[in-house]
Amino acid sequence: MLLTKASVAMLVTIPALPALAASNLAVGPNAVVPAGAPLPHSYVPQADAACDNLGLCGEICPSGSSIFIGDFAYDIANDRFAVVDVPAADGIFWMDGQSCAVGDYVAYAGLSQRGCGIDNDNGVVYTGSWNDSTIWRLDLNFNVLGSQYFGEAYAGLAVDEAGEMLYAMTNASSDELIAYAIQPDGSVQPTGDRWTIPWGGPSDGYSSASLEYDDCSGTFMSINQDANTIEYFQIQSGALINVGYCALPLGFGWGFGLNFATVELKVADIQAFACPFPVMGVQPEDMICGGGEVPDLSIRYDPLTSTAVRFYNMPAGALVRNNTDAALTRVMWAHLDFPAFDLLLGSYTFPPGQSQVYENAGPITVPTGTYSGQLNLSETFMGTPDASSGFSFDITNKGIQ
Repeated sequence: MLLTKASVAMLVTIPALPALAASNLAVGPNAVVPAGAPLPHSYVPQADAACDNLGLCGEICPSGSSIFIGDFAYDIANDRFAVVDVPAADGIFWMDGQSCAVGDYVAYAGLSQRGCGIDNDNGVVYTGSWNDSTIWRLDLNFNVLGSQYFGEAYAGLAVDEAGEMLYAMTNASSDELIAYAIQPDGSVQPTGDRWTIPWGGPSDGYSSASLEYDDCSGTFMSINQDANTIEYFQIQSGALINVGYCALPLGFGWGFGLNFATVELKVADIQAFACPFPVMGVQPEDMICGGGEVPDLSIRYDPLTSTAVRFYNMPAGALVRNNTDAALTRVMWAHLDFPAFDLLLGSYTFPPGQSQVYENAGPITVPTGTYSGQLNLSETFMGTPDASSGFSFDITNKGIQ
């Protein structure tokens, strides 16, 4: 739903990339497996942590060319997963957190994207490739924001928002966990910290698939493909420690993600090596705690409104999601960090679901330059925010720059 004084309609077209040959895909734990070939037979050891199979969530086939799907990342504000589709056209899509229904599907990058993580504070989606050794940054519409080459074979990504860290799982002769510091612009920089994965189940390397991090318990999770287990790790006194693992109730697990609201792992079974993919909900016992329910309101700043002209009104745009089943009325206002001041943008009633807001206020009299702050929703102007989003915008002089 579009809420605005002057209706604005925008259409963003994302071109499809050419299909790539399936024979180039690295799809097995230790080898390049041609399309249609069976996956390696999995070995299930005794586990020292129990997992309960909660049954099938559904069956999905995101694209006609799909061979299998990779890492999931949970968007807590919208109760959905971003999921990478590994083969040609090497896409990414939204999957409903409860029904597993497939939403928007976009082809955006090079071969064999395996890792996926979301920064739930700034709305950046990160993906990482096994083959091109690159970490990509996307917005929530899956538009490419940038990419960085690090020379690693990525099998999974996960974000720690509180620590402002992106963690990556590699798939190599010794599987490793790597820590990257998230920069203010969303790019990442290596911290120098990396750990060899202490698998609990049998592994001869090249075993890792997917990565998740539970902020609540400080626990990392990854699939050990050689053993067909989900294994749990924590950093204790600077060392990565295996704190438990459980056999997957699947033919062959690969992609997975943690639903923070339900404290449930969603795991894709790719034993059939073709569409559709059954997705199971797996509940670990006393291993992770998730971190809470989906918030009633969430707000994301719209970067398309990131330029203001000095002495004129400042435009502001946002996507607001009401996760309740009733309309909510809130005041939207902006706080500028420096020089510090607050700007009332308007009062809105948001129906259940997603709304798009465009507004302007001013005039803006501060000098030209780049400014940052927070866009807020609260019951009163300058009241305690129910939802906030960081923003950055430029103030320019009138005329062509």
